[in-house]
Amino acid sequence: MSSQLLSILLLASLLSLAVAHNHPKPKDKIRVMVEGIVYCQSCSQSGWSLTGAKGLPSAKVSITCRDHKNRPANYNVGTTDGNGYFLTTVDVTDIKDFYKHDPEQACSVRLLASPDVNCNLFTNINNGLSGASIRDEGKRVYGPTYDTVLYAAGPLAFRPAYCVPSHY
Repeated sequence: MSSQLLSILLLASLLSLAVAHNHPKPKDKIRVMVEGIVYCQSCSQSGWSLTGAKGLPSAKVSITCRDHKNRPANYNVGTTDGNGYFLTTVDVTDIKDFYKHDPEQACSVRLLASPDVNCNLFTNINNGLSGASIRDEGKRVYGPTYDTVLYAAGPLAFRPAYCVPSHY
């Protein structure tokens, strides 16, 4: 075997070890976390637009995950911070316990409540009423016994019940 070929094989071997070290095999047990933003839709917009929307503090959302038999299994409530951002967690569980072994197909987020009396009508923007899908955006922390995977949902929105007409 030539020394050049041997060098290439050695380099390839070292690279594969480095990649394996930086990204270990995903664990069977995972903690699902879901993040998103809840907005108050602007009075100047209607339909699905979030142009001019503002984050809605203290809004409540729910996350529901279905088990391998498609039954509701995990339920949690999250509350938004001062900017409308929420982060909620599903208990650590085995990946095979999720419907189709896939949290993206098993879990959804719904709007629950708005504390703002001036912005408390539900919208179905991004399926906030019917159940917003979660999406894996590649944010994973590899732990010793389980991995934590951060999914995203939405953005979701409430809208004002009444908008004051603007005067020109």
